[in-house]
Amino acid sequence: MKYGFLVLLALTLGMPTSVSSATTEGTTRKDRAETKSEAGQKAGKKVKDPVCGMEIDTKSAAGKATYKGKTYYFCSVSEKAEFEKNPAKYLK
Repeated sequence: MKYGFLVLLALTLGMPTSVSSATTEGTTRKDRAETKSEAGQKAGKKVKDPVCGMEIDTKSAAGKATYKGKTYYFCSVSEKAEFEKNPAKYLK
């Protein structure tokens, strides 16, 4: 019954009704693989914010600062500012 309703709906909307399940499944799997791959490329390395300890992604960090040659990432601009006031306090 569900299938009949979907066919009727597709006909009403002018959509094609004869798509093989193999093609549909293959496309869906391919799309899922591409989406995961794209997400992996957009994501950076996970690091901890030295001020609050929150785990953040380096590519989506709100700010970053360098202290003694090492780069630190922050989840908010205010935490970056706090770190810059006294970095040694947060690196114990």
